[in-house]
Amino acid sequence: MIRLRVLFLIDRAVDHGGAERFAVGLAGALAAKRYELWFCSTREIEPAVADALDRAGVRRLELGRRSKWDAHRFAGLAAVLRRERIDVLHAHMFGSNVWGTIIGRACRVPVVIAHEQTWSYRGEPLRAWLDGHLVGRFATRFVAVSSLDAERMVSVEGVPPEKVVMIPNAYVPRPGALERDLRAELGLDAATPLIGAVSVLRPQKALTVLLEAFSLVLEERPDAHLALAGDGPCRHELRVRARELELDGRVHFSADAATSIRSCAHSMSPRCPRTTREPRWWRLSALPTGRRLSPPRSAVCPTSLPTARPACSFPRVAPMLSPPR
Repeated sequence: MIRLRVLFLIDRAVDHGGAERFAVGLAGALAAKRYELWFCSTREIEPAVADALDRAGVRRLELGRRSKWDAHRFAGLAAVLRRERIDVLHAHMFGSNVWGTIIGRACRVPVVIAHEQTWSYRGEPLRAWLDGHLVGRFATRFVAVSSLDAERMVSVEGVPPEKVVMIPNAYVPRPGALERDLRAELGLDAATPLIGAVSVLRPQKALTVLLEAFSLVLEERPDAHLALAGDGPCRHELRVRARELELDGRVHFSADAATSIRSCAHSMSPRCPRTTREPRWWRLSALPTGRRLSPPRSAVCPTSLPTARPACSFPRVAPMLSPPR
């Protein structure tokens, strides 16, 4: 059998962040009998990720870029694309999408896939222009992870609509992860109502809205608690807002997002803290647990979830916090 030669391209191969985990998980999940797999990290790769790729039989290429001026290091990627006669180049995130499109086309790779893991689609006119006029024109397909992102690619960036494909991100389980009793770890009774979110703590997640909504929940359920697992630039802001809302003792922060996903799915009702239209991985993570789903009102769930029990949706975020349509 002739195996299809596929190379994945991303700047950092790390074990956190949705885009990074998705790229690494996809590379490791493809059947080695059908594909000859390569994984190129342009800036860094964590040892644990390197070990996982090695065990999966994925060949690695590390370019070792330290700054945006290290463009000469892409010569190593071009050499592999030509020598190995790569059939599919699958780039992830903005920088790799741009470089992957340029180098992939220059090396005459038959299929170049650009995979955008979402951004605000406001400001950054150079990025919007490159997406619309370079990546969107010369990549074979441009993948969006939500229906709203797909619309913005066309309306904001000018990507040809026939190039855009919407593929929601998958939930990538961690091997050997154990189900943990989060209530017990927090010193809570087994019957305590517990709400939780697992994410990178950045503005797009709109977690301040979750804190404000939780303060309203406490008016009717004063025994409820909220757990936020993850880290990011908004961590301090969220702690300050929790204190302003007098939520001390009711909101629990943990930077251990890497080991909290299965714990959250096992212990509480997953919610989608995102200001995009697709509910993304939380739809899948709730299926094996039978937990209640709490999608935002703006979420669109086109498929039925027979093993999950739907819950009431909560109001969408205030207009000034919503991404542009």
